[in-house]
Amino acid sequence: MRRWFETLFSKKAGNLKQEIQIYDNIDQNKKEEVLKTIKSFTNSKIKLIIGCGGNRDRLKRPKIGQLACQYADYVYFTEDNSRTESTEKIINEIICDLTMSNYTIILSRLEAIRKALKDSKENETIILMGMGIDKTKVDNEQYSDLEMVLKFLKEENNDRIVEALELAKEIARLNDEKNNLVEK
Repeated sequence: MRRWFETLFSKKAGNLKQEIQIYDNIDQNKKEEVLKTIKSFTNSKIKLIIGCGGNRDRLKRPKIGQLACQYADYVYFTEDNSRTESTEKIINEIICDLTMSNYTIILSRLEAIRKALKDSKENETIILMGMGIDKTKVDNEQYSDLEMVLKFLKEENNDRIVEALELAKEIARLNDEKNNLVEK
């Protein structure tokens, strides 16, 4: 099983408090476990940014859509390393069996993250599931979810949060180096 990464921090701007959680490359069962756990331990609304990787088990996609809408108050379905598949096709397979309407589709992962962060309100939890610290091509550049969150917060001139995220990014890099040494 691949390592998965989580970073937690609070975004505080004036009296605004939000929690942002970033997870990398976790399988369907782990996603359900994480979402159940978060839902059981928080009273805040949960906004989830999620997609499915391309060239992977297509039969799991509708289940991911169901899980996302079941455990999150609002879901942003978006790109998650589509590889050679069409992002639109992947998302259509994710939402094909949904009866709930607590979601939107934003093809650009960067724009989905930007919208979720911009629209978030006090005491909401924002969860990014997918790339974590792994980079993928987004809008013709390479980004990780953590770097995309940093990019947006820098645009908002939120220096305190940017410092916290830069620290989290460095910790993630060091953990990645450590894991690579252990694997060798």
